[in-house]
Amino acid sequence: MWGLAMAINADRRRTEGTRAGAAHVARLARYPDTALFWFRIGNYPHLVAAYGQELASEAVATAHDHIARLVQDNGTMETCRADVLEVRIKRGTRLGDTMTPASGAAWAATVCEAIPLLAFASKAGPIHVWVSACWSIFTPESDSGESDSGEDASSPGDVSEWMFPFVGALPEYGEEAERYRADMAIVSHALTALKSMRDGTAGSGGLRPFWQKVRCADSGVTRYFEALARLSDSKGLPERPGTYILSMERLGFVRLLDLFMVRQVIAELERSEDIQIAVNLSALSLSDDPWWDDIRSTLRRNGHIARRLLLEITETASFPKVSDAVRFVDTMRRLGCGIVLDDFGTGYASVRQLLAFAPDIIKIDSLFLRRATASERGRAIFVSLAQLAKSISATVVAEGVETSQHRNIALEAGVNWQQGYLWGQPCGCRPRPYVADGLPQPPETSRGWQCAPEPSLRFVQ
Repeated sequence: MWGLAMAINADRRRTEGTRAGAAHVARLARYPDTALFWFRIGNYPHLVAAYGQELASEAVATAHDHIARLVQDNGTMETCRADVLEVRIKRGTRLGDTMTPASGAAWAATVCEAIPLLAFASKAGPIHVWVSACWSIFTPESDSGESDSGEDASSPGDVSEWMFPFVGALPEYGEEAERYRADMAIVSHALTALKSMRDGTAGSGGLRPFWQKVRCADSGVTRYFEALARLSDSKGLPERPGTYILSMERLGFVRLLDLFMVRQVIAELERSEDIQIAVNLSALSLSDDPWWDDIRSTLRRNGHIARRLLLEITETASFPKVSDAVRFVDTMRRLGCGIVLDDFGTGYASVRQLLAFAPDIIKIDSLFLRRATASERGRAIFVSLAQLAKSISATVVAEGVETSQHRNIALEAGVNWQQGYLWGQPCGCRPRPYVADGLPQPPETSRGWQCAPEPSLRFVQ
């Protein structure tokens, strides 16, 4: 139910954004030589439903105060309606004199990423707001280059679509509102840890990657590492994984976590030139917006990093729009990244949609391996899933391999690549380098990275 509500809400937001952008055009002539930004609190109706009008309004006012601190003396602000703030950046100011369509989009992205990390302390507990934005860089002269997404930069006076749309589900009053408040407390813990990592104040705690190996059950070869987002205490020990990621998906904040983890993995790939790492992306994160511009630029400049980066798509939430997700995947694949599909057999995607993603690697959800140990029917289902996965992708991984029985069942089904506690628990230490003849290079095709069936990489024990 929540997944369907999130998809409906995302579609409604896109429609509202188009109407809002058209309405803003009339304001442009009133402020010549000015960059105009509109920031909307995307989860404002959700906060009203869960906390009431008074607390929701206080949270919005706090967010507006934080935006004012970012604007400083570079412009003026005006509240257009309860959830929309207009910011006017004028020429002749430090920020305005350097404003172009590209830099304006980057500044809006910075604001939209920073504000949700800040907690508003209310009598009902911490509250976080989501900020979407649209803008018009109304200047006499503008850069005319292309953006990192490959599309033409906005012309002076154009109003962008609403970027960073909110995709959280709108709670009903009663039990769903109570659940929303409980989720918000969990999300606040994670966002506070994420902010402390960004600010460099986390010490040994915070939110950080833990690394787990995907290995070949026959040869002991390590194919790659998966980066798992884990909250850790002041001693650096991981807390129990829990359900905070599901809470972040339900409330629409998981994209912040995914961006943070992708940047962490890219930094690790820059330090270690002989490893390959997969990083999880929620289905809600597969949208082509300016948040990804810096990541795409890095990957475009550093093909040796892109070829070792695997984007692992999780399906614990439904895709707001499958066509947008496919477009995002195609863009990242052209840069050289590999595509991994997680949760196979339990996710929201149909087989038709899986074919559209054309994943390089498919991971069978651990549920089916557990059931395979319980009954012959469960084993037959696992074998059938493995065969279907192999018909879609060249490489199949069995998740949840914790015992020798799990290992053998997967091997009998022809699944040599395995991941689970039998092959090593997630570790907070940096992934150790391979000793290898060389990493498999992507083929010279438009499709980009493909997984070699038996890479010559061995993990140093």
